[in-house]
Amino acid sequence: MQANLAGYTIKRLGAAALLLLLVLSFTFFFIHLAPGDPTYLTQDPRLGPEDRDALRRIYGLDRPLATQYLAWMRAVLLEGDWGTSFVHLRPAVTVVAERVPATLLLTGVALSLQFGLGLILGVVAARRRDSPTDHLLRLGSLVLYSLPIFWMGLMALTLFSHRWSLFPAGHMASVDAATMSPGARLLDLLHHLTLPVLVLVLGGAGVVARFTRNSLLEVLGQDYIRTARAKGLSEVRVIWIHAMKNAATPLVQLLGLSLPFLLSSSLVVEVVFSWPGLGRLTYDSILARDYPVILAATALAGVLVIAGNFLADMVHAAIDPRVRQ
Repeated sequence: MQANLAGYTIKRLGAAALLLLLVLSFTFFFIHLAPGDPTYLTQDPRLGPEDRDALRRIYGLDRPLATQYLAWMRAVLLEGDWGTSFVHLRPAVTVVAERVPATLLLTGVALSLQFGLGLILGVVAARRRDSPTDHLLRLGSLVLYSLPIFWMGLMALTLFSHRWSLFPAGHMASVDAATMSPGARLLDLLHHLTLPVLVLVLGGAGVVARFTRNSLLEVLGQDYIRTARAKGLSEVRVIWIHAMKNAATPLVQLLGLSLPFLLSSSLVVEVVFSWPGLGRLTYDSILARDYPVILAATALAGVLVIAGNFLADMVHAAIDPRVRQ
């Protein structure tokens, strides 16, 4: 068993490394082949054609694309050097690392609430199968999942920030946050965090609820569930201990699949709410053609997504021995 799990782990790690290399290579060629380059985004009228050519030589953009790619791969793999940001004039890794905590806070809170709320709603729907509550939850989850994230963000801003002024319209903290006490800063952060998290949770919780409902319905008809109920066990114990233990396998896979969706959604949410995270940085870097930052941010996002899927596969393999075959 341990040998099978070790072999499975090695194969998954190799596949993950190859996938990350392919994603980064595709991103490198895609952004470099797009029309224009960072020098053309400089609006300084004092820069003439000779000055722009000099900038391209400094950035190394005058060399053939294949040469640039090989030099970039050598610097990344052998030296761990992702280059210097064209905009921030600092190492790209440093620029990206500064934005990671904000994105992890946003996505971590959203993911926890998404699965917590989705599990509760899924259990309620499964226990009341074909009831008005079940139909309402299924319809509501489908509608929320179908709505575009950017539209939900704009509607949340319109209603809760501009019309009713209940929450801030953007950013991560108030202007005077530095003068606040620690407790007041925490409350201010939660105040700014509420709307972005709400937008991320509403769409994803419906998917978790539907998966939970369907998995539980398959399990609740099994003989061992009827036996547990015949022994006089409480419904809470039957559902959350006996049934959920066997219904959790699809949810573990869903957790891994939720990470790419959540990261892509957080990019939109960070732009809408001016949240200073990795998504907003990536968006601004794409507009500015800041190649080193784009590649470093893509690598980090890819590592997070692949790591999430890898952990989900490992948990799945530990739960279900058939996967290791």
